[in-house]
Order: sequence, then structure tokens, then C-alpha cells
Amino acid sequence: MRKRRRADTCLVLCGLLIWFLADAGRVRAAAAEALALCAQSVIPALFPFMAVSGLLVALGFGEWVSPHLAGLMGPLFRLPGCASSALLLGLVGGYPIGAKTAADLYRDGLLTAEEAERLLAFCNNSNPVFLVSVLGAGVFGDVRAGIWLWLIHVLSVLLTGLCFRGGGKRPARRVPARTFPCRAVSLSSAFVEAVRGAASGMLSVCAFVVLFYVLVSPLKAVGRRWWARWSCSP
Repeated sequence: MRKRRRADTCLVLCGLLIWFLADAGRVRAAAAEALALCAQSVIPALFPFMAVSGLLVALGFGEWVSPHLAGLMGPLFRLPGCASSALLLGLVGGYPIGAKTAADLYRDGLLTAEEAERLLAFCNNSNPVFLVSVLGAGVFGDVRAGIWLWLIHVLSVLLTGLCFRGGGKRPARRVPARTFPCRAVSLSSAFVEAVRGAASGMLSVCAFVVLFYVLVSPLKAVGRRWWARWSCSP
């Protein structure tokens, strides 16, 4: 079965290569449009925010804020207070900061495997700048639409956490003196690493945008032809 799936995947990829070669002009045009979209909307909206959020993580923002939210994590989600850092950083910093923070908490023994799995269900989220600037202002042309998307996103995260809150009491554990290792050695090194991480993240985001923009371009062409035929029909 696995060999059959791999063979089917290879056939699909060969078909994509044939399409790229047969319609190279349209593929280049779609890739150019995607790069222009990245340069005009995606990078200006995401890169500064990713750099600043990465700097916050490196300087220990999660360690600083988690004691203030500890009183909410237990009653709401039946998780220890340190889990609030993963939830907040996931909402503020976006992918994959929330998941990485949860993994660090589990690796340091601050969360059990079951708690880490439940936390991962709602701590790895899109950041508000992408929802407000890219989707709201860039796609829908209205900042208020992006704000509503962000509010719906936050509400969905909280409801998901409530659905996965589990039952019973949390097991007792010995809390280490050190929390998860997110503090950098110095501000200068943290700044450099944050900018490098943001640049690497933007490169990955733009690569996916270009690839999927090219793959979706035939569907857009079919949709335009169908709409033109339907609108012209009596």
C-alpha cells in the first residue's frame, strides 16, 4: 500500500512537471505575481512583527508573563501556569512559536506528555499581524475584517482549549528552579538571532506562497472562464 501511494505521488509530480513545461509562460507569470504579492503585502506585514516577537521570546517574555496568567490556566484548561507562556506566545508570535514553547516545557519536565498534547491543540496559532494586515487589509481591503478574523481566531483557540481540558486533577510534579530555556545571553545576540530567524521564516513563507499561487493559478483561470460564460448567458 505504501509503495502504491508513493508511485501515485510520483505520477502526480510528473504530471506537474509536464504542466510546468507545457505552460511555462503562465507559470512564470503566476510566480511573478506571487513574488509581487510577497514584496507588497506579506513581507512588510510579517517581517517586522516576526523579528520583534522572536526578540521577545529570546529575552524571556514567556517566563515573565506566565506567573500573571497562572491563575487562569488551571481553572480554564487544567494546565499548570507555565503553559500560559505557550498560549500567549502562540497568539502573539504565531507559528511555530507556540508549539516550540510547548515542546520546551515538556522537555524540561514542566508538563506531562498528556498536558503537552492538550496544549499543542490550541497554542500554535496565526499571529494577529497576518490576520489584520495580510488578510484584512491586503485580501479583503478592510482592516476591520482582519480584526474580526483575529477575534474569531482567539475565540476559537479558547473554545478548543476548553474542549481539550480533560478531566481529573493534575498530577503533582517537582518544578525545576529554571523554567524553559528561552532567555538569550545578551540583548545584542538576541537581536541578531531574532532578525535571522525572521528572515529565515519569511523565506519559507514566501516560498510556500509562490508555490501554492502557481498551483492554484489554473483553478483561477477555470473559475474566470466559468464566470464569464455564466454572466454572458441569457
